[in-house]
Amino acid sequence: MRRHLPRLGHPLFDRQHARLADDTRALIAALRRGAAGRCLLSRLIRDSRRHFASEERLMRQLAERYPEAEGHRALHRGLLEDMLRLRATLAGGGCLHHRHGQLLLEALAHHADAADRNLVAAWRRTQLPAPRRATHGLAERHRRPRPGL
Repeated sequence: MRRHLPRLGHPLFDRQHARLADDTRALIAALRRGAAGRCLLSRLIRDSRRHFASEERLMRQLAERYPEAEGHRALHRGLLEDMLRLRATLAGGGCLHHRHGQLLLEALAHHADAADRNLVAAWRRTQLPAPRRATHGLAERHRRPRPGL
């Protein structure tokens, strides 16, 4: 089983991929202990949505220089649908096995190694600057003050 998502040389995506791998490993560990994992799965879904939004912003910037954009977005939708189905299982009183988390990690790693690698290659060819932080991304989560605290 893979434990990490590949580094692709895009600073923001590499940080986000590391976070998604951390989220997924935490989910796997919780499921192995017999915990439901609902909060951890929700965090993975939230972080995946943010990461996919970052990628899709880059796809829009690249426009015709990345013709695989629609297929890539469809992969995002499929991954999110899988995660949402698992969350619905938990919400309906069902339980998950740690293998579900392992399959998610494998799917995310495969996605990063194939579709994301192609996206980063297209980005490198354009000479667009790398974003330091996502507009609504994972990098900001710990820096933004929370209301009422």
